[in-house]
Amino acid sequence: MKLFKIILLFIFVTPCLAQNDSLITTISLVKVDKVYRGITNQIKIAVPNTKTFTATAPGILKKIDSLGNYHWNVTSVPDETATIKIDMVLADGLKKHEEIVFKIAEIAASQAILKSDFQDIIYTMTREQLANIKLEVVIRDFYFEIDDNRFVESYEMTIPDEPTYIIHNENIPDELKNKIYSLQTNSEILISHIRQNNPHGYCLLGSLGSIKIIIKDAPKPLDFVPDLIVSQPKSKSVYRGISNALKINVPDVKSFKITGDGNLIRTGYNSYNWNVTGVSADRAYLDFEIIMPNDSVIQDRYHFYVKDIPEPITQINGYGCKKCLVEMNLKELEEAKLTIDFQQVDLDIIRMTYIRRFEVVFPDESKSEVEGYNFDKKILKKIKALPSGSIITINILEYRIPGVCGYLVNMPGPVRVLLIN
Repeated sequence: MKLFKIILLFIFVTPCLAQNDSLITTISLVKVDKVYRGITNQIKIAVPNTKTFTATAPGILKKIDSLGNYHWNVTSVPDETATIKIDMVLADGLKKHEEIVFKIAEIAASQAILKSDFQDIIYTMTREQLANIKLEVVIRDFYFEIDDNRFVESYEMTIPDEPTYIIHNENIPDELKNKIYSLQTNSEILISHIRQNNPHGYCLLGSLGSIKIIIKDAPKPLDFVPDLIVSQPKSKSVYRGISNALKINVPDVKSFKITGDGNLIRTGYNSYNWNVTGVSADRAYLDFEIIMPNDSVIQDRYHFYVKDIPEPITQINGYGCKKCLVEMNLKELEEAKLTIDFQQVDLDIIRMTYIRRFEVVFPDESKSEVEGYNFDKKILKKIKALPSGSIITINILEYRIPGVCGYLVNMPGPVRVLLIN
C-alpha cells in the first residue's frame, strides 16, 4: 500500500519520521512538540503526492509562501494543547485527514547570567574579572532562537559605600573600575535592574532578576596552573534519577578534595558516582580544594547541566514512536526484540537497560503477559491465530537499569504492531 506522510518541521529541528514502507501514515516529532504563546511560531508543512490540501488550527495559522512555510500564533488559545488539522485530496481523488497535537507553553522567564568567561565562578570573582564583566540573557528550556539582537541594554551596579552606578551597553566607566580595584576581599556587589533589548516586543515573562558577586583575591603566581580533568562521555550533562559516572583527576598536585551538589561518592582511584536527583536548579557544581606542590591552596569550581531523563519510548526491532504503527509479519515477530529508547540520552548505563516483563493486548482487549523482551512460543501461537490486518499493542510492565536502585518513574509508552502476511 502506498503511504503518505505529512511533515511538520520547526526551523533548526530535524524531525524523526518513518523512512520505510513498514510504517502506516503518521505525523511524528520527537525533539519538538511545543509551540509558544507570545511569539510567531515558524512551521513548515509539506504533504507530498496530493492534489491539494488545507491546514487549519486554533489561533492564527497563516501561510506565508508557496513553499509550505506558515506562521502560527497561539497566544489567544486558552487550552494546554493545539491541533493542526490537515485535509487533503490524494492523487487518486481520495480524501484523507491527518492531525498532530502540540503542547502550548509559556516562554520561561528570561534570566541574566555571566557570559561564558565566568560561568564556572558565577558568585565569586576577582577585581579584574568584575571590572571586565559581561552579561547575557538566556531563556531556559526554549527550543528556538527568537532574536539574534537581544542583549543586555543596561543594568545597575551597587558596590559598598558608593552610590549606585548605571551601566549602559556593558561599558563600565574608568571611574568605577578604579573603585572596583580598591574593593576589600569578600565585598558584596549587586547587579540589578537589568534591562534587555527586545526590538520586536516579544511577550517575555518576568524580570531578569539580580546577580550577587563576592570579591575574592586573585591567586598568587604559580609555576603552573592545575589542570582539572572532569569527564563524562560525550556530554556535559548529568541526569536526575540515576548515578552519573564521572572520571575526575587533577594531575601534578599534592592532593585535592571535591564536594558536589547532591550526593558525590568516590568509587575508585579517579572514579565517582554523582546523584543529582535532589538538585532542583539547572546546574550542579563540583567545588575543588587543591593543594599545590608549594603547599599553596587553590579553590576552583566546575559545573554540569542538570536534566531530567525524557519520557522513554518502546521500540520493536528499533522501530516505534508515540503515534505510529509498525508493520510486521510472523517471521519478524519470532525474531523480534523489544528495547527502550531514551531519546538522545547518551550514557553507557542507559544503553544497558533491559526489559523484564511486557504484555500484549489483543484486538478483543484480552491481555497476555510475557517474561523477558522476546515473544515466547505461547504468545506467538495466539498471534498466529489473528487475521492479517489485526493490530496488537505492547506495553512494558517492568524494566531495569543495571546499577540503579529501583525503577525510573516514567514508564515507556506502548508500541502498536500491524500484522501483515
